[in-house]
Amino acid sequence: MRVTPHNLGNLKISITARSRHAFFAEEATIRIERQIPVEAPPVNIEVEQKDQTGYVGDEVQFSWRISGAVSAHVIAIDRDQQFDVPLIGGIHVEIDGIESEKFCLIAIGADDIQHTTKLSVTPKLLDVGLYPEELSYLTINWE
Repeated sequence: MRVTPHNLGNLKISITARSRHAFFAEEATIRIERQIPVEAPPVNIEVEQKDQTGYVGDEVQFSWRISGAVSAHVIAIDRDQQFDVPLIGGIHVEIDGIESEKFCLIAIGADDIQHTTKLSVTPKLLDVGLYPEELSYLTINWE
């Protein structure tokens, strides 16, 4: 017998076994009762790459797989945003500045305990020596 509980707490199990002659004697019936504690499954967060880099304008993707949780959300710390995300999936982030950005992936278990993983995006800066033609406008005298 397999039982899958959906709520935390104590699960009361009562099993009654009767022989085919149980209606003749009370001793032919056996009854067992047990209280079994139901605990929340452990939350596991797997992220493919927690720290990503790219050039300004590039788009990076964070992918994850969360098990044992009932919900998840991402907090974009530097953007002051929060949004719900699926337990298996990811988000795309466009690099739009020269400063690193931090994100928190938060999974909430069945016991309402939050499990957090930090994510970050670090922009790569162009080496001016590699692109002298494109950056020649920097030496133009502006009036």
